[in-house]
Amino acid sequence: GNWLNIYGESIYGTIASPVDSPDNAPYILTYSPEKRKLYVHVIAWPWDGKLTISNVRQRFEISEAYMLRDRNRVKIKSEGDNIILENLPKSYNYYDEVIVLEVNEK
Repeated sequence: GNWLNIYGESIYGTIASPVDSPDNAPYILTYSPEKRKLYVHVIAWPWDGKLTISNVRQRFEISEAYMLRDRNRVKIKSEGDNIILENLPKSYNYYDEVIVLEVNEK
């Protein structure tokens, strides 16, 4: 119940992401075409505060990234078709922390 109160928008009204992610990625992506938001469900929080999201720039331009729980912005660095989310804060949710990417389809 409490998790859904905070993170529900990343589940309800979303579809599977059109971005191909590696099988061993420490995240799962969901997508809301209507809201133009890509939700990064981080299931293995990076110890070094950096998370690479593979292949996302093949399909999207990213305008902003932020933590869903408190809307604090996350730094984005582009690297080829990938983005790197940097200076991530400590995760407050051990099982599934969510980062929002505001996107426009290419």
